[in-house]
Amino acid sequence: MTKLFNIKNKKLLEEALTHRSYLNETSEKVPSNERMEFLGDSILSFIVSDYLFLKYPDFNEGKLTNLRSLLVNTKMLAILAKECDLGSKLKLSKGEEESGGRNNQSLLADTFESYLGALFLDQGIDSVKEFIYVTVIPQADEFLKKNMLKDPKSRLQELVQSQKKGQLIYRVILEEGPAHARKFTVGVFVNNELLGKGSGKSKQEAEEASATQALDKLASWEKANYLIELTPMSVVIRLSRTGKRGERKFRIIVNEKRTKRDGDSIETLGSFEKGIGAQNLNKERYNYWISQGARPSETVAEIFEKWKTL
Repeated sequence: MTKLFNIKNKKLLEEALTHRSYLNETSEKVPSNERMEFLGDSILSFIVSDYLFLKYPDFNEGKLTNLRSLLVNTKMLAILAKECDLGSKLKLSKGEEESGGRNNQSLLADTFESYLGALFLDQGIDSVKEFIYVTVIPQADEFLKKNMLKDPKSRLQELVQSQKKGQLIYRVILEEGPAHARKFTVGVFVNNELLGKGSGKSKQEAEEASATQALDKLASWEKANYLIELTPMSVVIRLSRTGKRGERKFRIIVNEKRTKRDGDSIETLGSFEKGIGAQNLNKERYNYWISQGARPSETVAEIFEKWKTL
């Protein structure tokens, strides 16, 4: 857990932690954190840009921009806000609280920026710079080690083209918030199939967030449909989803693939369902593959952990 710097002026801190929804349910004379967020956003961008410009003299404008985007986007700031436990300190309306506002990625990122604004007004630029160097800047080396300078949209485009899946289309699904603090939700589609969606303060940021989710989803599909090669066996793992949205039931089916003279055939070994475990297992075949070194139950559990969040 990252410790927040102490803000001496408690009114500034209170303003930084007050979401606009809270104002509808209180008689307190306190502004929301939107103005503070505006200030913190500008300061964050300046300090990170200054650091990157001096640290990486060989990087062109494109590389610097991509790296800065990775450091200050909504997803990254939300992660940092959680590490600082800002969510638990927020003043929210009951409705926002009940809808999971304390864990809302966009809301957490906004609060991180509003805290920076309050810290600047309370102690000046040096304290804000010190805090950003403790929280944000260390992530730069991690991104470079993982070779993540290429933005998510470019990586998704390359992946879709390599698999000849079709043309990527980004569509704005939702616009909300006041004119000075718009929030955009964008979906990315291939052949009218929604691959991912994401939100941000600009259409560009929302598109990148949707591309990131699409990449995660495609990675899960790859894992959910691969063959486990254990001589002389192949096990096909696939996901089955039933039920209406909000009432989804997930089941992972484990099939054995057999090669015969007249072609391949699939025989179901069984299925694994959350909270229930193995269902309808062909115990003889299952135990045979276990004796050959197969561990389908572990594999299924690993895949399910990825799928249940989608």
